[in-house]
Amino acid sequence: RSVLLLKWPVRLSPAPGSLTVDLHRMLLILLPLTVAVLHPSLPTARLAHAHALVGRARDAYSVVATKHYLATAAASSGILRAGADLAGQCARDGAADPTHTLSMAAVATVVSGLCGAQWMRHLDSTLGDSTAESAGLVAAKAFADYTCFAPCANSAYLFLLPLLTGAGVEAATTSVVAHLPFLMQLEFMLWMPYNLIAFSHLPLHLRPATSALLSALFTVSIATVA
Repeated sequence: RSVLLLKWPVRLSPAPGSLTVDLHRMLLILLPLTVAVLHPSLPTARLAHAHALVGRARDAYSVVATKHYLATAAASSGILRAGADLAGQCARDGAADPTHTLSMAAVATVVSGLCGAQWMRHLDSTLGDSTAESAGLVAAKAFADYTCFAPCANSAYLFLLPLLTGAGVEAATTSVVAHLPFLMQLEFMLWMPYNLIAFSHLPLHLRPATSALLSALFTVSIATVA
């Protein structure tokens, strides 16, 4: 899906534990937090209140990400990569192409969001939880991610983005051949250090969000070549 619409809950008593209820609770926490941060004067008491709200928002996000792991990963990837794509286009052309941005959102939601989150889950279920294990297991996960998932994901972006924007199969194939080596070099410099930290310190349900934030930077480079 290229566009994600989050609507305010219309039921007075939604089903407990549903994604709608969890998003509703997060909005109720984030709304006063936004007001507190944007207020022109922030005395010590208000800063303390804002700090407490940040903690509550973090806890609420952890609950949502744990209960709705794939949905959270898909939404984070689609939204953040679409925004980064706009920045990349503006940096390259000085203007934005909505078709390219929507295509980026669609590909990111599926490839990085759904497939990427499922890949992380597969690594943990197959190799074990590296946050409590040795450095060798962390290195093994990082190596597996770079050699197995990264080439497939980068190829998918380079092929599907031109295809969805009307360039045709031949141009999409040429994009993969021409730009994959560069992206894999960038992948090694950017994602290998991140994965060594993420696999050793971050629990599974938080990795999609942190990956999506780093992906926003990575997307700028993809938007300049795809």
